[in-house]
Amino acid sequence: MSLERKQHADLVRHRELNALRRLMVQRGAAQSPLLDEKIARQPNAFVATNTIDKIDALEAQMSQQLFQRSTETEQDTGGFQLTQIEAFSNSVQTTQSMAIQMQEPSILQQAGEHFANNKAQLAQNLLEQAIGERGLQHDRVPTWLALFDLYRATDQLDRFEALALDFSVRFGRSPPSWISIPEQAALAERERQPMQSTGLADWAAPPALTQADLLALQDAAQAAMKTSRQLAIDWRSFVATDAAQWRLLSAALHYLASQRVHCLVHGLAALEQSFDPESAESLLAKLALVRCQNKAQVFEDMAIDYSVQFEISPPDWIKPECRFEAATVANAPSTKAKPPVSLPPELYGTLDAARAVKTLADWVPSDGIVIRCDRLVRCDPVAAMAIARFAEAVKAQGIQLELQGVHRVLAAYFAMKNLYDYAKVTIRRD
Repeated sequence: MSLERKQHADLVRHRELNALRRLMVQRGAAQSPLLDEKIARQPNAFVATNTIDKIDALEAQMSQQLFQRSTETEQDTGGFQLTQIEAFSNSVQTTQSMAIQMQEPSILQQAGEHFANNKAQLAQNLLEQAIGERGLQHDRVPTWLALFDLYRATDQLDRFEALALDFSVRFGRSPPSWISIPEQAALAERERQPMQSTGLADWAAPPALTQADLLALQDAAQAAMKTSRQLAIDWRSFVATDAAQWRLLSAALHYLASQRVHCLVHGLAALEQSFDPESAESLLAKLALVRCQNKAQVFEDMAIDYSVQFEISPPDWIKPECRFEAATVANAPSTKAKPPVSLPPELYGTLDAARAVKTLADWVPSDGIVIRCDRLVRCDPVAAMAIARFAEAVKAQGIQLELQGVHRVLAAYFAMKNLYDYAKVTIRRD
């Protein structure tokens, strides 16, 4: 039995015990005027008091068991704990305590909290169990749609398609269409912050690579993936002169191939023409570049030539995680292009506190603000607080704020943080 169902059953038992307690008290009060004063003070009063004491003891034992279960399952319920329920002496206490118990976050809100804290797997497990055959929400369409949105936000096409089939069979209606929210966030990044020059690249290769340069490349790639944006890299200054440089280049490319990052590459054509066909290290680096470009057949042909030429076993083909895209502008301006003023306010990608504050500071409140959020992947808790403070300040000025197209898991978290008190939050429709 799930924790939620156990909690519901325990609450029902507490309600029954309270009803029995009140009945005993009422029965004792009704009988006492008909009895002799001495008799009323002895057997009936004693029986009623003894029975009520037993009820209190039973209820205290149930409360302790409920508290222990909630503590043991704290890891699976997002850290939410129940308080112990004390024995109730009257109906007023019962109503108040019941209200406290019913203030639990919903399953969607719990999933939203996990996701906001970068615990996507916990959020996924919670929603998948909720809609399972034995789940409490297996027939609730909103929970299914929230799981669809979670798969979109975590870029899980295979699970999305499997869920879509189950959804169609169960509900007899068309499922939502697939869309990768991280890919949409990367598109938003390109639209608003184009990286068009060496000075603006996330990482630019020097004429000669060092280990420190490779560490800097790793940091740039991690930062790009954290914010779900494109990684702009520039190879135009790089000139390999010896085997050591080819090995460092090969290491850099293999690292990029192992990361789920979209690379916008300046100087890609020149790099492709720079390899030395007489150097084994150079051809290994070229194989690494071909792997980054996801050219399996070209890789296999080159691997055979490499093996024949140098009589060395070539590396195996491994499908890359990255995407390589050649920059279309070879000679870009040295100044950063500002986002077009015609673009509406938008929150996109993965927001941490610093990015949220910086983005919100650029917007001047006007008569009604609509913030596009359909390309917003995730908000961490501090970023959500920053958005709430901004919304509260805007509302204090008498201005209506709308967060438009929020995916359902994130919207549930916003509801948990009372953001709906200050802004209109609309759910994405696709």
